[in-house]
Amino acid sequence: MKIIKSLLITLVISAGMSLSVQAQNLEDDAMLKKFVEWHLGFTTNVEQRDKDLAAKVEPRWGLSELRFQRIWHNRTDGYWIYYETSQPDVRPDRNQIWRLYRNDFGNLKVDLYSFKDIKKGLTFWGKGNEPKAFANIKMDELSTVAGCNATYHWIPEFERFSGVNTHGECFTIGKSYLLQHVEISKMDDGTLVRNDWHSFYDENGVAKRGAKFKRGDQGPTKHIYTETYDLN
Repeated sequence: MKIIKSLLITLVISAGMSLSVQAQNLEDDAMLKKFVEWHLGFTTNVEQRDKDLAAKVEPRWGLSELRFQRIWHNRTDGYWIYYETSQPDVRPDRNQIWRLYRNDFGNLKVDLYSFKDIKKGLTFWGKGNEPKAFANIKMDELSTVAGCNATYHWIPEFERFSGVNTHGECFTIGKSYLLQHVEISKMDDGTLVRNDWHSFYDENGVAKRGAKFKRGDQGPTKHIYTETYDLN
């Protein structure tokens, strides 16, 4: 009995130490902080879309807006972000919860969690600046597809973060899948830019729509940050 009690005490202490180390590492990781800070804000591709309209050609990119706001500040297993994207001319698109952290191999990671109950998820729309609104969400209310999670690296010679999900494993409908490549950088004036290459493939690996389909290789959706948010 004493051995069991001793073992339980050891496990509790170890767990506490582990959480303490996680919190300390989170706070001391300057590159991870930068990675998170370069996400937070509101961004739009309206400039890119309007150039096509001005040229009187069919827009290659629909108007899209992204918003990233930090939630769950007290968690020590990474930085958690509430993300929503919309096509203002059409509808709200989707919202998710993202976890940004560094894995055991030292890579910067983004894990994407969707609301299992889509209708309930949409009740959080526009509430990213109200952290209390997310306080009662349970992890079993969320789902994730491992292949859609992305691995990022800092590219020092170009001063940008570059990330991609797992090719052929981010399934959308049936065996169709999405390949997403993202680069986040700063312009000379300090403005953040997020370039997204989205390519959708069928089960045979043939591109059906996205960056490598419409009008050939049309390039990324270029989102310019018009607002940035503080890490705290």
